[in-house]
Amino acid sequence: MTLREPGPGARTIAMGGSHSDAAALYGGTTKELLLLTYDEWNAGTHLTDVGAVRLAAYADMGPVLGFLCERLAAGQDLDVSVEHGVGPARAAVDEELSRHPTVRVTGVTRVGERVVLHLGTGVAAESAQRRILLDLLDRTPGPRPSLARQAQPDSAAASGPTAAATGPDRSVSALPVRLLRGVSGITGATTRRGRLLTLLGIAALLGSVLLLLLYLIGVSELGSVGVVVALLVLALTVQAAVGIVVVLQAQAVSAQRQDLDRVRNILERRTDRLLTQGRKAAQGQRDLRAVRRRMDDLHRAGLRERAQSASHFDALDRTQTRQHLDTQRQVQAMLNLEHLVNVSGRVPPMGGWAASADLMVLILDEVLALRPSTVVECGSGTSTLLLALAVQQHGLNTRVVALEHLERFGEQTEAALVRHGVADRAEVRIAPLTVGSVQGHATPWYAESALDDLQDIGVLVVDGPPTATGDLARFPAVPLLRDRLAPASVVIMDDLIRDSDRRVADLWRELLPDFSYEVVDTLQKRAGVFRRNSETVARSRSIPGE
Repeated sequence: MTLREPGPGARTIAMGGSHSDAAALYGGTTKELLLLTYDEWNAGTHLTDVGAVRLAAYADMGPVLGFLCERLAAGQDLDVSVEHGVGPARAAVDEELSRHPTVRVTGVTRVGERVVLHLGTGVAAESAQRRILLDLLDRTPGPRPSLARQAQPDSAAASGPTAAATGPDRSVSALPVRLLRGVSGITGATTRRGRLLTLLGIAALLGSVLLLLLYLIGVSELGSVGVVVALLVLALTVQAAVGIVVVLQAQAVSAQRQDLDRVRNILERRTDRLLTQGRKAAQGQRDLRAVRRRMDDLHRAGLRERAQSASHFDALDRTQTRQHLDTQRQVQAMLNLEHLVNVSGRVPPMGGWAASADLMVLILDEVLALRPSTVVECGSGTSTLLLALAVQQHGLNTRVVALEHLERFGEQTEAALVRHGVADRAEVRIAPLTVGSVQGHATPWYAESALDDLQDIGVLVVDGPPTATGDLARFPAVPLLRDRLAPASVVIMDDLIRDSDRRVADLWRELLPDFSYEVVDTLQKRAGVFRRNSETVARSRSIPGE
């Protein structure tokens, strides 16, 4: 049965978060032990007849512990012990001890796995020593007999029926105990055996003194022999007491040395463990930084990949849009081409290496407008056939000459001219590629012997030789043929989508100062048009896509 109110015989109060918690730490309920919770604590009534207060760890123990520390600091004879728990409970103990500097830890005991502090107003050096012992007991699992022996609280004997008397009787009965504790502290006797020996020495000393006093006041009848005996007993007692003190001090020093050795070994092991953990933590931090750097690199790489993908899709979308537009323009050019030339048979495919449909519309438009006497093509193929058909169908007095460096392609073009019945309107001249007479130009061009009878050229179409032949492969066409151009003439340069052909066109602009120049961007492969007009020529032009 748990007592709710302190009765006349209550000597010790044990408090916890619950009654069972307090009982588990400080024992079951008896007439000498009152179990309370912190919520049931009432400082105004519960200390009237209490000699000891035991506190179990609890988060809200601060106000109770603070009140008890104030009573201890005020000099009240009160035995206070408190469990040194974890978290908020430990913080509450540390806070109250820091607030009351005169209250210190005077003893440490272990109850199972729990550490109990005994509070009082002890000496600062002793308090510091016990604080170290507390830390070791608190952090080292298992009981430590030597530490418990050195840190055994002096108030441990106060938990019995004879140790908690109230009023004047309690002070008188506690005086011998206090005297014994003081002498034991001086002699260094911390064990029960040491204190027993100390008590026997004190009793012998008091007996010898008593005999001496009896003799001196005339009570003793032993005479001079009694005096000698009393003096000998007194001397032996003093010598025995001194020997006991020396032995006890030596034992205390030996025990302290052993404890210090244990402390040093524990600290060394813990230091080694902490150093190892520190090295592992440092390595972990380095690994973590490396992982973070790797993650940052992957993140940046992902951003780059995303940007490249977005750029790729944008380029693909633009390419598809351009291809769709090119397809529309080529279809429109084919329709225009049907109105300009009537093709009744099969023709080679257009586009790719061959001239595209929109370029052929531009060439035929210039030929029909200028009605030149001579048209020269650098390269042969479908364009040669369409020019010959246009000359025949529109009744033009125009000769078409195509320069071809590959005999196989030349034969294919001639066969197409014969098949469509216009072999007399166009001529394919086989002119192998050789280094010509153009100064400073080492790239081969068509053999210059194929140019001997070419005069009054009204339209010059430059679509060969292939750019892969060499640097500025198409450049010699203007230097070799500009003096053979008619007063009203046009030079058409295909494939300006390539850098090399654009460079050729820029060089031609310096060689043809009396020609105007424009770039037709609406064509699939773009074309550059150099035009020299004659005052006697009147014509109309139509450029597809404009």
